[in-house]
Amino acid sequence: MVEKRKRINELIELLNEASRAYYPESREIMSNFEYDKLYDELVALETETSVYLANSPTQGVGYPPVSKLEKTVHKRSLLSLEKTKNVDELITFMGRKQILLMLKLDGLTMKLTYQDGILIEAATRGDGDTGEIVTHNASGIYGIPAGFPSKGRLVITGEAFIRPSDFTELKERYLDSSGKKYGAGRNLAAGSVRQLASLECAKRKVVFMPFAVLEGFPELKTKAAKLRKLPELGFTPCKFFLTNRPLTRMEMEKGIQQLKSYAKENDI
Repeated sequence: MVEKRKRINELIELLNEASRAYYPESREIMSNFEYDKLYDELVALETETSVYLANSPTQGVGYPPVSKLEKTVHKRSLLSLEKTKNVDELITFMGRKQILLMLKLDGLTMKLTYQDGILIEAATRGDGDTGEIVTHNASGIYGIPAGFPSKGRLVITGEAFIRPSDFTELKERYLDSSGKKYGAGRNLAAGSVRQLASLECAKRKVVFMPFAVLEGFPELKTKAAKLRKLPELGFTPCKFFLTNRPLTRMEMEKGIQQLKSYAKENDI
């Protein structure tokens, strides 16, 4: 099943890339026959797995554009993390506890709310207590399922970001609010997620990766267990390692280096 969901992601990327080339740029990178063949394969896999990503071409153009971004109040504050670049401070923080070592993605934090497997709200973190509703742009962000077979409520947080290789290309195309080139991918990601038109957001190649489950999977007691459940629903969680004992300084540094290497190898 995991392989089928991986293939769904591949097909969506191929088909969306073909559409981006054809419509805005009038370039044909695959024939109509090839497109239809891949499209039919995608439809079959989505039907078989019951997983439908919001940016899938089978889901149409997505939600209609909005005239402004409405506010939403987070029932649970979305707090920011404390920062340190000192490994010894991490060792002290860990103490005797089991911890997660996870990539810190450089983009815009989002919260997704699902009810019975249907996305009902996508929102930005904002100031942690009040964010902006950007549900209309869910279809323009890679990695957000529009629906999946599930009952009950699921609320997850994650990061919307732009891959380094895509940012290298996109920063030559788009200017920030001051008319200058974007200096960092996180700024372009934030501006893209807050676009009023989903088709404009879709051009920016924004990716979403979850890093926490706020509500849902009540039968699972740990953060790691809940994150490991998400791929079954079509998500790609942020890369992490789970420790089963306290780490030495050398082991902590090794874990950090492994995450850095993973990020570089996977264009994150």
